[in-house]
Amino acid sequence: TNLHMVIIFQDRGMSAALAVSVLSLFATASVLSIMPMGLLLERIHVRYGAMLQAGVLSASLLVLMVADTYAEAAAFAVLFGVAAGMRNIVETLLVANYFGRESMGTIRGFMGPFRIVSPMGPVFAGFVRDTTGSYGPAFIVFAGMAVLMLAAMFFARQPRRPEPERGVGGEPGL
Repeated sequence: TNLHMVIIFQDRGMSAALAVSVLSLFATASVLSIMPMGLLLERIHVRYGAMLQAGVLSASLLVLMVADTYAEAAAFAVLFGVAAGMRNIVETLLVANYFGRESMGTIRGFMGPFRIVSPMGPVFAGFVRDTTGSYGPAFIVFAGMAVLMLAAMFFARQPRRPEPERGVGGEPGL
């Protein structure tokens, strides 16, 4: 979405300068939201943070689908920027809280190949725009994926670590 952002708003009749300012507003909101979102995510369970991030992302895409004024485009940019700012914090905390810090390298390494989906988003959106004349169907798919993330986090439960086995006299076994 952010790769096509300027073109999206130019297609909706905005001047190049206004469309670029929407992109700048998105980037600014993303950068400025990182620290407050990091502080928030230290105070609430990361699962709720992931749900919040998915909800904000979904809301931003719904606004994007109807945004045809600069005010609506700015609202999209702020919401989308906040969701983007939260993304890396949420991912890092999810891995640490659900699998432990000692497993972060392994888990993040395992997640790496699945990130190929992320660069496919702009290709998919461009294909949809070129074949249908609209980004709308792509935005619906992206919003649907965010809703699926929200639902997955709603049902996710943090795994419990197994109790260490006890040896003779109640001492931990070797």
